[in-house]
Amino acid sequence: MIGDSLPEYVFIRLSILGLRSIAPLSILYVVLSWYHGHFLYSWWLGLYATAEAVFYLAIFLPRSRLLQKVRMRESPSSKQTRTPCGAVPNSSGCRVDLTK
Repeated sequence: MIGDSLPEYVFIRLSILGLRSIAPLSILYVVLSWYHGHFLYSWWLGLYATAEAVFYLAIFLPRSRLLQKVRMRESPSSKQTRTPCGAVPNSSGCRVDLTK
């Protein structure tokens, strides 16, 4: 289990910061590599950074914006149109009480 000491808290916060910085750093690496005309460090790192940047820009950002939108909810139906708990309408339109 994770304790509540200050060093553990700092470690967790730094870990979160490191994981969240992967995509922006990948975008930066791809842009700098494009500017120089070749991958700066290695071909494999360039391939990984490109895949990470494409996923972040093409899938993650649009999806997170879509999920953060405020949705308009339908207005609640009137009391006359709702079915009371335990009652199910039958084929003739009459309600059958299943609680008995």
